[in-house]
Amino acid sequence: MVRSMGILSQLEEVNRETLSPYLFLVCSKSFTSLLNQVVRRNQITGLKVARNGPFISHLFFTGDSLIFCKAIGLEAKSILQVLRKYEATSGQMINTDKSSVLF
Repeated sequence: MVRSMGILSQLEEVNRETLSPYLFLVCSKSFTSLLNQVVRRNQITGLKVARNGPFISHLFFTGDSLIFCKAIGLEAKSILQVLRKYEATSGQMINTDKSSVLF
């Protein structure tokens, strides 16, 4: 019985480890959806890399997110609203100590 409990706990650990990347994808998908909503409403602009290129409003990396907008109060407020809504719906908290804003 003790041995089977050890195997079960090992399997649970493997399941947690393999589930983590999928949870990241689900969370990033919902965050993307929230950002795309404010882009469609013209509340944030994003940036263009090339003259005829598309606007880019955000980029996600492992553990990092970059959000692009004009340096005006209305767009900053829209991003803050998205972040607060994401926190409320996902249960994740934005770490303001590790966050920064650049203009």
